[in-house]
Amino acid sequence: MSDPSPAPDQSQIVHAASPPATPPDQQDVHLVRPTTPTATVVLTTVHNWVELVFQAFGQTMPTAATEIAILGVRGASLSGKGTMDQLEAEAAAGETEQETTTRLTRDANFAHDPGWNDLLFIASTDSTPEKAQHVDVFECTIDAGVAQSALGVPITLEGKLYGGHPGSHHPPKYPGTDICLHLFYQSTGQMALAREFTKTSRTFAKVESAENTVSNWRFCGTEPDPGIHMHFGLEGGKVGSWSAGCTVLHHHYWKKVNGANVADPAATRYKRFRDLYLGAANKQKIPYLVASSQYLRSYAEWVRVLDAQPGVAVKPETVIMKDKLRADPGDASRYLPSFVTTDFATAVEALAAKSTTTKVHAANLKSSMDLITFKLSI
Repeated sequence: MSDPSPAPDQSQIVHAASPPATPPDQQDVHLVRPTTPTATVVLTTVHNWVELVFQAFGQTMPTAATEIAILGVRGASLSGKGTMDQLEAEAAAGETEQETTTRLTRDANFAHDPGWNDLLFIASTDSTPEKAQHVDVFECTIDAGVAQSALGVPITLEGKLYGGHPGSHHPPKYPGTDICLHLFYQSTGQMALAREFTKTSRTFAKVESAENTVSNWRFCGTEPDPGIHMHFGLEGGKVGSWSAGCTVLHHHYWKKVNGANVADPAATRYKRFRDLYLGAANKQKIPYLVASSQYLRSYAEWVRVLDAQPGVAVKPETVIMKDKLRADPGDASRYLPSFVTTDFATAVEALAAKSTTTKVHAANLKSSMDLITFKLSI
């Protein structure tokens, strides 16, 4: 991302949204009007916003030709006029006058359907970001399903850099070898997850969620091949109780023919997602970062902040709402994810310090808090 800091003789920087790719001849780019005679107009793209989010978490987003990076935003949903496909396209283009990104409160109750209340942003370029930027947006749920393991409800962590590579998804039911992304943490076949032990909540609110008897109170850790994928879903209906821990797109891929699942030619949005990862130069290790709208500015909010600060260089801290961050009570340098309450974190610290808590239990509680929380580079 180029540095938009002004030269000494410039009196104002004005930020304006641009299309997700370099516009061809005859295509208009809508720019805001500067309020001073001398100004530099900076095209603040959705691609740049995604890159800054990666940087805020201390990560470098790949920007080589045909490489892709995926950002998942919990608690973000699209609203506006038009179909879901149209809203996704408008969000990708930064057309905030057409699409609104709504911030949602995380619902802890499993009796309520979680809905398709999260977003995926996939950033790429076919040459360099300076010449052409592309962003695709897909509605999804990052917290699909309920517990399918004695370890408890699996929840993907925030602020950790996951990887993804193409693979199969329940082959007896869904044919094909590269029909989804297999997610991993640090190395293939390993996945970092939080596990809510009571199996009754999508949030960690009470200390009972941590007292995991199966793992000696380790409620967050790295597991061998738990089968967490990023895959197809459906346009209608509810998320349901399936695909626990997976990231599920709000788009179908299959239709029934003579009782068997076959790829549906009408499933254009999931096909677009599949084409993106299959055509990626880094398809064996596609970075996937999850954050929350609880403390992350939406693209539209970010642009408004920049417009209110003309002449100020764009930094990673601009995508973070610092007043919405909650520090870990046991380590002020770390922050709590959206699915962990401050009361829970305080109770875990107290439990680990109790004289009646064994050394093994205390160590597992501490290592779990270290992994479930995140740091920022802002």
